[in-house]
Amino acid sequence: MAMVLHLLDVVKIDVNALDQPPGRMLPMRMGTPICYIPGSAMLVRDTRELTWLLLDRGADPTPGLKYAAMVDYPKFIEDVEAWKAEKRGVNNCCVQ
Repeated sequence: MAMVLHLLDVVKIDVNALDQPPGRMLPMRMGTPICYIPGSAMLVRDTRELTWLLLDRGADPTPGLKYAAMVDYPKFIEDVEAWKAEKRGVNNCCVQ
């Protein structure tokens, strides 16, 4: 997480930037940074913290959700839905 925070806060990486030139299909490239979460077959750890961090920083979950469905990685889909539910709860405030 320290490296991800460094990339976001110091390097100022765009959380929605493609990892290849538009219109090109380079080998071993998955798309935007969030696509690498469901796209990594080696993941055995909980990735909720990373998923939520990228979403909090403005990452579009759509490409990652498509990739998660394609590779059958339901944990990522659950994490995105939990994040959305959490954000809905934050915005449902009433002033009395």
